[in-house]
Amino acid sequence: MKSLLGAMGSFRLGTLISVICIPVVTLLKPVFPVGAGITLIFQAFVCGRIGMEYCETDLDKSIAAIMAVVLAMQGSAWALLVGFGLNIVLSNWSVPGVKKRTVIE
Repeated sequence: MKSLLGAMGSFRLGTLISVICIPVVTLLKPVFPVGAGITLIFQAFVCGRIGMEYCETDLDKSIAAIMAVVLAMQGSAWALLVGFGLNIVLSNWSVPGVKKRTVIE
């Protein structure tokens, strides 16, 4: 005698699971884009927060924010170019009347 899940039994089990899942997937299909959007927004927030924790000064944070905007709009090559350019231009720039902040480790 063959086992319960022989060649025909596994086919029937797969068919049963598929028939049970189709109504659930059909019911939830319109909600998938909303769920994906919420997931992407949450992921962007967490990545931005972690990235800002790596920045040591306000100047670093502003350069990172500008790079993030350029990355979202133009792509990674432009973001790297803008980041390098801003870092070179603003690294020796100081606002008159404001003391330069040093990083304390």
